Amino acid sequence: MNQRDTASRTALREWLTDNSKCFQYAATLTLTNAYASAAGAQTVARRFHHKFNKAIWGGNRCHTHKIAWLAVVHGDEFKRYHVHAAIGNIPQALHFFPALQRFKRTFRHTEGTWQRMDFWPIETDGWCDYMTRVIRDGSDTAVMLDELELGTGNR
Repeated sequence: MNQRDTASRTALREWLTDNSKCFQYAATLTLTNAYASAAGAQTVARRFHHKFNKAIWGGNRCHTHKIAWLAVVHGDEFKRYHVHAAIGNIPQALHFFPALQRFKRTFRHTEGTWQRMDFWPIETDGWCDYMTRVIRDGSDTAVMLDELELGTGNR
């Protein structure tokens, strides 16, 4: 890992710690064995992100509203690839159970891709500690910075 990558990961960990209150939910999605590469896992995670955004905000063509999304993908030949995501900018009117139902619906619409899903509200800083540990320096975790969305619109 080069010095620039190390600095980027350090900056991301600091940013995540400073902005942890922007995220309402955490999710873990475990892929089936059919996806045995980080690139394949990233593609599937990107597709899931876009489908879930549409499930929350609808088919908004001008994209004025978006969920906040930070995802990391990790795994290897011995450990199934999985995605950890911090999710925010869910409308306040959409409480946990309706958000969970939309998450499950998105999960079902991408069936055959995922083996397991977990979705829970963020109530402590423990998730932030975990996410920052996952992207520690020297990790082989793929941080999906191209998919980092801070979200817009009313919460």
